[in-house]
Amino acid sequence: MKQDDVLYCEALLRKVGQRLFAEFAQEPACTSKQAMNERFHALNPQAEELLRHGLAERFPAYRWSDAEFDASLQKQPEYSTPYWICDAIDGAVYFLQGMPMWAVSLCLVRDGQTAVSFVYDPCRDEMFTAIARQGAFFEWQQN
Repeated sequence: MKQDDVLYCEALLRKVGQRLFAEFAQEPACTSKQAMNERFHALNPQAEELLRHGLAERFPAYRWSDAEFDASLQKQPEYSTPYWICDAIDGAVYFLQGMPMWAVSLCLVRDGQTAVSFVYDPCRDEMFTAIARQGAFFEWQQN
């Protein structure tokens, strides 16, 4: 993956993460399982769609995995072509309970191996990026 592609993905995760953070900061913590379920199903698909659309614009040939919650599909590569795996609200229970311990996570799988991974923590504005055979990187914004 080229450096400008990495920067594009990081910017996209920041955009989605900051949108989620605005929701996180505005809404009070959920106090019941039903409220958690309703809020999750209202926010997660929106965030996932923003990521999916943004990635499809830049990487139209890459597929999208819907196997996030299906462990049986995660035991081996899902596709023979490159594909994205996403957890739009990684740590959703914490998000829904008002705890700042959640992130937006994205991974590109190519040839059955992780090619690049991103984890963005909007609560701390921290970006973690790992690129196969190139290393792992951490970036934060100082206020």
